[in-house]
Amino acid sequence: VPGLWNIFLPLSSLRLLIPPMRLISAAMWQVAQRRDVLDYEKLDEFVTLVTASVPDLLNPKQRGKLLLRLRARVILELCRNEETANILCVQPHLERIHPPGYTGVKVDAEEAIFVELTQTLLKDPAEREHFYQANVFPTEYGLSYDADMQLLVWEFLSKLERLLPVPDLGQTVSWLTYAPSVLKDCLQVFSNPSDFKSLLQHHKCLEHLSTQGKSVSHFKAVQGLAILEENLLESAKDLRLGRRFTFQQDNDSKRKARTTMEWFKTKHIHVLEWPSQSPDLNTIENLWQDLKTAVQKRCPPNLTELELFCKEEWAKISVCRCAKLVETDPKRPAAVIAAKGGSTRY
Repeated sequence: VPGLWNIFLPLSSLRLLIPPMRLISAAMWQVAQRRDVLDYEKLDEFVTLVTASVPDLLNPKQRGKLLLRLRARVILELCRNEETANILCVQPHLERIHPPGYTGVKVDAEEAIFVELTQTLLKDPAEREHFYQANVFPTEYGLSYDADMQLLVWEFLSKLERLLPVPDLGQTVSWLTYAPSVLKDCLQVFSNPSDFKSLLQHHKCLEHLSTQGKSVSHFKAVQGLAILEENLLESAKDLRLGRRFTFQQDNDSKRKARTTMEWFKTKHIHVLEWPSQSPDLNTIENLWQDLKTAVQKRCPPNLTELELFCKEEWAKISVCRCAKLVETDPKRPAAVIAAKGGSTRY
């Protein structure tokens, strides 16, 4: 928003402009976005309180995954600091690491591994130094880990936003009509007109707010960037491509996000120019369709079964099927040219 971010409004003025729940939600998002790990306990407490009152806001798996990640990061931060890397500081957090209702063999195994890791970090200073200074911590609990957590936080806050819509002027007038005792309390808000003045002085900038906003797609871009950062250069190294290679991707919005493209620029990675409305000739699309058809036939009843069926059906795809698709690679461009950019049998 042009000029908006240069405005400083005191909290008293913000409270006049922004509904209290939205203000709290924004503060909680800032904690997640800035990775203020020492404030993750407040975010944990907020999520726990809200989901206890409104259980349907997140399903048990989403809620459990979010709380477990928040609590694990707090513990790892305590283990990183010499002053708090002791059983007295960490044990209370370990005792409550398991979110209620978040169960399953995989969950229990993940939790047991983490508890064992924590105990090792507390007992062995050399192992702790290796964990934080080598690539172990950034790989296991770095940007990708945080991006997953941030996406869950944003989905949670977005659902909370829809749960409590802000009433318009007419609805508010009706409420005050039927609750006249509240009217005097409302008028007391105007006892300090300087807060109103601060707010009204910036009305030109604030009028743009109604047309602005971020969606979950923005945070999918954050997640995608974290995956690139952790894998792309390492894969290029493993494939012995050196630094002079060309990276190909389509025009999906999360891949073309400004932050992603700036990352390519800073890393000096050449990205192949991809025209809009370009036909996708990648043979992986055929495999995605195979997978989708196979999974749909099994009618998964929930997300857990969906994930399991996807893995099982993917494992069933034969090498022969992949080889036959690869054999069609040279024919695909010719077929598209012949069809003048239209659809082909591929």
